[in-house]
Amino acid sequence: MILELAGDAGERGRQHGSRMRDQIRARIAGTVSGPSEAVAGPWLAAIDTVGALGAELRGIAAGAGVPLHDVVLLNAFEAVEVARQVELGGCTAVALPGPILAQNWDANPSLAATVGIHLHRGPDIPTTVLLASPGGLGWIGLNAHGVALVNNDLLTRAVRPGVPSQAVRRDALAQATAARALHAIVSRPAVGGRAYLLADAGGDVVTVEVAAEAGPAVTRHPGGTVHTNHALAPTIAAHEDSDLLTATYPSSHARLRRATDLATRPDATPHLVLTDHAGQPLSICRHPSAEEPTVTAASVVFDCARRHATITLGNPCTATPVEIDLA
Repeated sequence: MILELAGDAGERGRQHGSRMRDQIRARIAGTVSGPSEAVAGPWLAAIDTVGALGAELRGIAAGAGVPLHDVVLLNAFEAVEVARQVELGGCTAVALPGPILAQNWDANPSLAATVGIHLHRGPDIPTTVLLASPGGLGWIGLNAHGVALVNNDLLTRAVRPGVPSQAVRRDALAQATAARALHAIVSRPAVGGRAYLLADAGGDVVTVEVAAEAGPAVTRHPGGTVHTNHALAPTIAAHEDSDLLTATYPSSHARLRRATDLATRPDATPHLVLTDHAGQPLSICRHPSAEEPTVTAASVVFDCARRHATITLGNPCTATPVEIDLA
């Protein structure tokens, strides 16, 4: 159930590629099309500026026996217009005192079927547990310093080549504090819309919303917060495609209101929020429906102070969680 990867970046990538060869090839076949080598070039050049992530991707490609440019595009979904993306993810994120970051990681069925738990150990990074897909650098995670990251799609209009968000997330999760993780995010131009929610063992909790058209919007949350799939900062919301948001994530506003109500209750817990079915099928715990093309693929609870991850593959209302202690 857990893909354990050890060694330097290139070796961890090689292990990843060789152990998940069939799954990586299937994901490439289902998501990558067209003149991928030319499209991937600028994204790979940008990834090569971020630590050893380029070496990790080269290791994945070598281990799986697939072209490097195809692996790059698994990690640069922003290269494809949002309306044409095969893989889509929704998500409801919450920060509670502790600090604890929790999230239902929602995706359309094709992407949901790929997600798993990856555990990285190496001389170049803190030990890090990730929710990731075959061939991918990772979607969300927690490191041994107690830095956690979850995030939400924001459907802003513009996209520009640069460091794709999966590489940004991994760079943030290589840091020792939320402040340094925040710097890793805001120090490079955003390639598209996204909301990152960060926390660390010292109690710092921060949201940063980004878009290609605007500077980052940063908010600190000493009492906790929630986020779904629409921008809360006016400077970012001004660039959202409201029609695409309504068509893709029609539950976003209702999930935000419900998660806010639950997270501010005196008896609030991550489980209370993430297993909620109010408004079903457009609920926080998402099940298949014709009204929205995403389901809850996994649910995570990252306890930053304890350096402890609780990860459920599938709906948290029914599936059995896996406990991972990084302390």
